Parts: sequence; structure tokens; C-alpha cells
Amino acid sequence: MTNKELRHKVYGRKIWLKVRKQALRRDNRQCQHCRLEQGKYTPAKHVHHIIPITKDETKWYDIDNLISLCPPCHKVADGEEFKKMLDERRKKREALKEQKEAKRPYNHLRIKKPPRYPTEDEACEHEHI
Repeated sequence: MTNKELRHKVYGRKIWLKVRKQALRRDNRQCQHCRLEQGKYTPAKHVHHIIPITKDETKWYDIDNLISLCPPCHKVADGEEFKKMLDERRKKREALKEQKEAKRPYNHLRIKKPPRYPTEDEACEHEHI
């Protein structure tokens, strides 16, 4: 398959538009390279595959493989410095995820808190028959 055919296969589907929109929304429509490296807000118009579409087709529509970028940053997105920044970003995101999981020990049960029963002081005042 030629590069042009592959690009059409990936980007010519409705699922790409949906995942692209999710990535832009997740990143608040900000260029993540400008925000993290330069501390400035630049509107993102492009969504970049961190692992290229030619290398791993299982990552084509994986939102964790996408990053929102402005057009100038997207042009240099395959450089070494950019890859280093992406690795640092991924590590920070994983560390934050682990911290959140540690704070919520009941998260695997999909409940917010264990059930709480009223103490005798908090019991209702009417009599139960």
C-alpha cells in the first residue's frame, strides 16, 4: 500500500474525525508543545500521531497516541527534541494517573466511597416499629 493510500485509509474515516475532535478537546485546543516547552498558549489546529501510522496500525485511532499541535510545531514533530518532550509528557501523565489511583483505593470497584452507616448519635429520632 502506498503512503497516499494509507493516509486516505486512516484519515478518510468518520472515526478519525471523532478521535481527532476528542484529542483536541482533551488538550483544550492548545498546542501541547508550545504549552509545555515555552509556556505559551497557541491554538492547535493539527493532531499528530506520536507513533506514526506506518509503524503500528493498532495506534491509528488510539487517543493516547495523539497530541494536539499548532502548524509550525507539527512541521518539526518528528525531531529528536520533540520526541524527548513527548516521552516526558507521557511519564508525567502516567505518574499522575498512578497518584489518582492511589488516592482512590475503591476505584477498581467503580464506587466513590464505601457505604457509610449512621452512628447512634446521627440516627433518626422517630421510632421504628
